Amino acid sequence: MVRNNKSAFSLVELSIVIIILGLLVASVTVGKDLIQAAQLRGLISQIHGFETQTSTFKLKYNALPGDIKNADKRGLGTNNGDGDGVIEDATAGGDPDKADYEIVYFWQHLNLAGFADGAYDGDDTNGALGETFPKAKHGGGIVVYGVDGVNYYHIGIADSTTGTPSTLVFDDTLVPEDAFSIDNKLDDGFPLKGKVVARAECATNPTTFTCANTAITTTSGGASTTAGTACVLQAGGSQDANLDEYDFETTTIKCQLRMQMNN
Repeated sequence: MVRNNKSAFSLVELSIVIIILGLLVASVTVGKDLIQAAQLRGLISQIHGFETQTSTFKLKYNALPGDIKNADKRGLGTNNGDGDGVIEDATAGGDPDKADYEIVYFWQHLNLAGFADGAYDGDDTNGALGETFPKAKHGGGIVVYGVDGVNYYHIGIADSTTGTPSTLVFDDTLVPEDAFSIDNKLDDGFPLKGKVVARAECATNPTTFTCANTAITTTSGGASTTAGTACVLQAGGSQDANLDEYDFETTTIKCQLRMQMNN
């Protein structure tokens, strides 16, 4: 008689395998959450670092980086700003939509002063993240610009389009929950009010400054009354800055952030 020496897994063995697989899946999920949390903490620290660097620069040079009029006489290269306290592109008074003039000099001056965490070229024909603009810790990049006399950090740009000068490209880089975490840490946690406000790509011309400068609404884009579809969830039939909130059910990248500079 031929004996069959093959044996199947017992229930105990199968249970052990299932438990091990479950632990592996859980560890991967926890690991991804830890990485994401570290990136957000890094981004918040990065913004705090920019504020400190800019304050230190202003204390030393009595001007903002990028805007300083006599940079060429202070060992900061040959690119001078106009000294009006607003970070602008070359079309002063117009939309700051070009990657040129003070918008790129800002990071170059911080670099040449020894304050920046990267070497930035101030090149108005480049506009690449990591070369002309800093990369954000979570992805995408960061730009500084002034609107109506107020300077802002804008979290959410991509490499600029080529040209002379190159053109800024605004880009959603955050899921709403992450945008809320940053807003809540730096400001009030509401997307439509305070020093930190949400921005998002519009239905038309989604990557332009005109879009990035437009407040989020259900018509302009970025907000919806249906959960899980946009950066901002509109609570009622009309917009309410005290009630509308980041849409935590949206798990895809839908948000940018604009933060008022303290300097």
